[in-house]
Amino acid sequence: MENSDDKNEILEIIDNLKPIFKLIQNNNKFLFYILSILFFSWYLNPIIKESRIKNICAFNIARISQTESPSARGIEYEKLANKLGLVNGGYRDVDRFCQFYKSSEESY
Repeated sequence: MENSDDKNEILEIIDNLKPIFKLIQNNNKFLFYILSILFFSWYLNPIIKESRIKNICAFNIARISQTESPSARGIEYEKLANKLGLVNGGYRDVDRFCQFYKSSEESY
Protein backbone atom coordinates (compact mmCIF):
# COMPACT_ATOMS: atom_id res chain seq x y z
CA MET A 1 0.00 0.00 0.00
CA GLU A 2 2.83 2.41 0.78
CA ASN A 3 4.19 2.02 -2.74
CA SER A 4 1.04 3.35 -4.38
CA ASP A 5 0.95 6.30 -1.93
CA ASP A 6 4.52 7.21 -2.82
CA LYS A 7 3.74 7.00 -6.53
CA ASN A 8 0.70 9.21 -6.09
CA GLU A 9 2.75 11.81 -4.21
CA ILE A 10 5.38 11.86 -6.97
CA LEU A 11 2.72 12.15 -9.68
CA GLU A 12 1.09 14.98 -7.74
CA ILE A 13 4.41 16.85 -7.53
CA ILE A 14 4.98 16.40 -11.27
CA ASP A 15 1.48 17.69 -12.01
CA ASN A 16 2.20 20.78 -9.93
CA LEU A 17 5.40 21.43 -11.93
CA LYS A 18 3.81 21.14 -15.39
CA PRO A 19 3.00 24.88 -15.69
CA ILE A 20 6.63 25.71 -14.91
CA PHE A 21 7.86 23.31 -17.59
CA LYS A 22 5.47 24.85 -20.12
CA LEU A 23 6.65 28.33 -19.19
CA ILE A 24 10.26 27.32 -19.74
CA GLN A 25 9.41 25.65 -23.03
CA ASN A 26 7.48 28.66 -24.36
CA ASN A 27 9.94 31.33 -23.17
CA ASN A 28 13.32 29.72 -23.73
CA LYS A 29 14.81 32.81 -25.47
CA PHE A 30 13.82 35.03 -22.58
CA LEU A 31 15.36 32.60 -20.08
CA PHE A 32 18.54 32.43 -22.19
CA TYR A 33 18.91 36.23 -21.99
CA ILE A 34 18.23 36.24 -18.26
CA LEU A 35 20.81 33.51 -17.64
CA SER A 36 23.34 35.30 -19.88
CA ILE A 37 22.96 38.50 -17.88
CA LEU A 38 23.22 36.57 -14.62
CA PHE A 39 26.46 34.81 -15.60
CA PHE A 40 27.94 38.02 -17.01
CA SER A 41 27.26 39.87 -13.76
CA TRP A 42 28.73 36.96 -11.80
CA TYR A 43 31.85 37.25 -13.98
CA LEU A 44 32.12 41.02 -13.36
CA ASN A 45 31.64 40.86 -9.59
CA PRO A 46 35.38 40.54 -8.65
CA ILE A 47 36.28 43.39 -11.00
CA ILE A 48 33.68 45.63 -9.36
CA LYS A 49 34.94 44.75 -5.86
CA GLU A 50 38.53 45.48 -6.85
CA SER A 51 37.65 48.85 -8.37
CA ARG A 52 35.62 49.74 -5.28
CA ILE A 53 38.64 49.20 -3.02
CA LYS A 54 40.92 51.15 -5.37
CA ASN A 55 38.41 54.04 -5.38
CA ILE A 56 38.28 54.02 -1.57
CA CYS A 57 42.10 54.19 -1.47
CA ALA A 58 42.37 56.99 -4.00
CA PHE A 59 39.62 59.16 -2.52
CA ASN A 60 40.77 58.82 1.08
CA ILE A 61 44.50 59.25 0.42
CA ALA A 62 43.78 62.43 -1.56
CA ARG A 63 41.59 63.70 1.30
CA ILE A 64 44.20 62.80 3.94
CA SER A 65 47.00 64.50 2.01
CA GLN A 66 45.13 67.80 2.31
CA THR A 67 45.09 67.56 6.11
CA GLU A 68 47.34 70.11 7.84
CA SER A 69 48.54 68.49 11.06
CA PRO A 70 50.58 65.25 11.13
CA SER A 71 48.69 63.93 14.14
CA ALA A 72 45.36 64.31 12.32
CA ARG A 73 46.86 62.51 9.33
CA GLY A 74 47.90 59.62 11.55
CA ILE A 75 44.38 59.31 12.94
CA GLU A 76 42.90 59.44 9.44
CA TYR A 77 45.29 56.75 8.22
CA GLU A 78 44.28 54.54 11.15
CA LYS A 79 40.61 55.03 10.26
CA LEU A 80 41.33 54.18 6.63
CA ALA A 81 43.27 51.07 7.69
CA ASN A 82 40.29 49.92 9.74
CA LYS A 83 37.98 50.61 6.80
CA LEU A 84 40.18 48.47 4.54
CA GLY A 85 40.41 45.68 7.11
CA LEU A 86 44.03 46.18 8.14
CA VAL A 87 44.73 45.51 11.81
CA ASN A 88 46.72 48.24 13.59
CA GLY A 89 47.58 49.81 10.26
CA GLY A 90 49.30 53.10 9.81
CA TYR A 91 50.62 55.19 6.95
CA ARG A 92 53.01 52.55 5.60
CA ASP A 93 50.50 49.71 5.72
CA VAL A 94 47.79 51.72 3.98
CA ASP A 95 50.23 52.99 1.38
CA ARG A 96 51.50 49.49 0.58
CA PHE A 97 48.00 48.06 0.51
CA CYS A 98 46.67 50.73 -1.84
CA GLN A 99 49.73 50.73 -4.06
CA PHE A 100 50.04 46.99 -4.55
CA TYR A 101 46.45 45.81 -4.14
CA LYS A 102 45.48 42.91 -6.36
CA SER A 103 42.49 40.67 -6.22
CA SER A 104 42.95 37.86 -3.71
CA GLU A 105 41.29 35.39 -6.08
CA GLU A 106 44.34 35.30 -8.33
CA SER A 107 47.65 33.91 -7.14
CA TYR A 108 50.82 34.83 -8.96
